[in-house]
This record gives sequence, structure tokens and C-alpha cells, in this order.
Amino acid sequence: MSAPDRFARSAALWLRAYPRRWRTARASELTEVLRDLAAPGAERVDARTALSLVRSGWATRRRSHPPLGAYLRYRLLDRPLPPRWEGWQRDDVHGRLFPVRFALTRTVGIAVLLGLLSLVERGTGWDLVDPRVTVLYLVGFPIALTLLKAITHRRPVPVPERDDLGPFLPYVPLTPEPPRAPRGSRRRRTGRA
Repeated sequence: MSAPDRFARSAALWLRAYPRRWRTARASELTEVLRDLAAPGAERVDARTALSLVRSGWATRRRSHPPLGAYLRYRLLDRPLPPRWEGWQRDDVHGRLFPVRFALTRTVGIAVLLGLLSLVERGTGWDLVDPRVTVLYLVGFPIALTLLKAITHRRPVPVPERDDLGPFLPYVPLTPEPPRAPRGSRRRRTGRA
């Protein structure tokens, strides 16, 4: 394996700290900048640069994450996120562990709901939550929801983000329509009045 390939692999490893959409748009450029700044003949990213990449990647992920309220509505209630968080949502849905994240957040949401019901039950003396039913809900319901979502929900087709076009698409000329005959010209030719 040649030195540039090793350096590119090392940079790609540390760039994994950044969100997928960021890496898609900027990873090759940043790899070349890192290669230019590295010592001549370097085969790996040095430890200080790697630490800076990880720290900056995590900060980028934190900045691009939706706020807690919007995140909980998205996870627990399947509400769409505002357009500002569309990139994060696309990364989330197309991530490798999406079904696992979906099931875990549903499980935690159900556990919190059942915990609140058990607190209400203690104060009133009602028997609202049976431990066997709680276990059944905590295990079965998120799995059933995940399977149902996998069957019925198709992932949206990713739209490539292009910064070079700006807010408008490229100009496409209109094709002219063939000229139409003026109204009434057919009647005059046939002799009908």
C-alpha cells in the first residue's frame, strides 16, 4: 500500500467524527489540505490533528442536531422535523442502525410513560400497570413498531446537495410549440358558413 493511500485512510478514519452529509461534501478537500500540512512522507494523521478533527466533528454534529423538543416529537410521535434539520434527518434515516435507534427511543418513551402511570397508581391505589404487561410493552411494542415501519415506510430517495447552483436550477430553454392554424380557418376552406 502506498503512502498517499495510507494517509487518505488515516484521514478518513478521523473524519468519521463529522456527519455523513458533511463528509460527502468536504472530505476529499479536507484530506488534501491535511496532506499538504503534514510532514513530508507522512503516512498517518498526527495525534494532535486527529484529536482536533474528532473534537471539531463532534461539535459539528452537536450544532447540526435538532433541539430536544423537536427530536422527541420526531422520534416518539413520528412528526416531521422543520426544514432546517432536513440534513440531519436524512443522515438518521439512511444510517445503518436506524431501526435500532427507532426501537430504543420508543422503548424509553414507553418506559417513561409506564413509570408515570405506576406513580399515579401508587397514589390512588388503582391497579393500572401489571409488571407482566409492562415487560410485554417494553419488549414487544417497539419491535412491532419497527417491523411495521420497515414494511410500510419507504426511505426517501436522497437528493444530492449541490452548492454550485445556488437557489436556482440551470437554465433550460423552452421548446417552441408548432404554430396553430387561426380559428375559423377550417370552416372557410371547406366552404361551410
